[in-house]
Amino acid sequence: MSPPLSPTRPPLTTRRNRTRSLLLLLFLTALLRGAGSWALAPQLAADPDSYRLIAQNLVNRGSYSTSLPDQTPVPTAYRPPIFPWALACCAILTKSVSPIIVGSLHVALGMATVGLTWYLGQRWGLARGATLAAFLTVCDPLLCYQSSQVMTETTATFLVMLGLVALTRLSHRGNWQSACFAGVTLGLSSLCRPSLLAWFLLSCGACLVLPFPRARKLACLAVVALTGVLVLAPWIIRNTIQFHRPIVTTTHGGYTLHLANNSSFYRHLETAPWGKVWQAQNLPPIASPPDRPKTRKLDPGRELHRDRLHYEAAWEAIGNQPSTFFWSCAVRCGRLWRLAPHRTSAAESISRQSLRWAVGLWYTGLFCLAVRGLWKLKNAAWKTAWLWGILLAVVLTAVHTFYWSNVRMRAPVTPFLCLLAATGATTLRTTQK
Repeated sequence: MSPPLSPTRPPLTTRRNRTRSLLLLLFLTALLRGAGSWALAPQLAADPDSYRLIAQNLVNRGSYSTSLPDQTPVPTAYRPPIFPWALACCAILTKSVSPIIVGSLHVALGMATVGLTWYLGQRWGLARGATLAAFLTVCDPLLCYQSSQVMTETTATFLVMLGLVALTRLSHRGNWQSACFAGVTLGLSSLCRPSLLAWFLLSCGACLVLPFPRARKLACLAVVALTGVLVLAPWIIRNTIQFHRPIVTTTHGGYTLHLANNSSFYRHLETAPWGKVWQAQNLPPIASPPDRPKTRKLDPGRELHRDRLHYEAAWEAIGNQPSTFFWSCAVRCGRLWRLAPHRTSAAESISRQSLRWAVGLWYTGLFCLAVRGLWKLKNAAWKTAWLWGILLAVVLTAVHTFYWSNVRMRAPVTPFLCLLAATGATTLRTTQK
């Protein structure tokens, strides 16, 4: 793998222009994301995945738990820890994880993501295309919308971009400092989105194609892997103590696999008319744990058992209907990369439908430019720092081919797509000249 191009130091005037462009992009990001958070304030007050509840328990009770305030806190590993920890750190002074705290964190992370996209564009030799890539990231509908949700997409996207910066430095320098940086960022990414653990593992393997002597490659691989494991270690140790099992990611995997592979969803794929929405509420219930009374009392052991039951139910559905399973894999892959967001309600308003199709038009243009950019890179994409982003896209596609997927699952790879699109746009302009 060749390191990215490192252009010579530009003249002072050029550097000033770049700085102005970056500052303008950051200001625009703060304006758009802040306005979006204000317009969608009720969604920032919601907590569909209990991240705010976990963060509030961390602040008030020092417990990583989804227990309600009037309940005894019981440890959980159902959600990945980085986002709740970030919220809790931001709320240390106020002692309340308010919508303002969430919105402010997302605006800050959004600005950092745009800045990192611009920086990567410069490092990867895009020149003015770096500004275009950052601008596309600023305006991206998916990233703008997710910044108003109490979910992990905004944090995961920032960590992924930080990881791409670290891996780019590793490709260029190949020293232990850059390897440590890469391992730390990949470990943090894995603790934010479990699907990114596969990216961490694949990136470790890709260290073997770095443009360095064999001994240095192996040293980079070892340092990246070791530092990444050290970042994961506190979470694994905590889970081992609480659950008597070394849980690396979460106890949520069984549910997401079962959600994607169950008799109700398979029947929907076989019989439902095109465009009809399948609701998660239709997921068949799993059996109650044997030899345990039904109780509202939370118990870590029950959480593990429930996760195992979901896995068993999913594998049973796959075994009973293998042909439908293969079709469902294609459907999930298509949903991950579809242009317009999937309809979420049968009674959709005209305005909402128009908005969905507008988003679809945006991604039609973005994807066309990204494909053109990838075509321009051709074989060089596998020999330069672009490889790390391609591995990310491959990993997310592979994971969500089997697990539940929709367009928001691809949010972490969006800035990389914007970089590809900017590459395609610059080649288009050159061709026209």
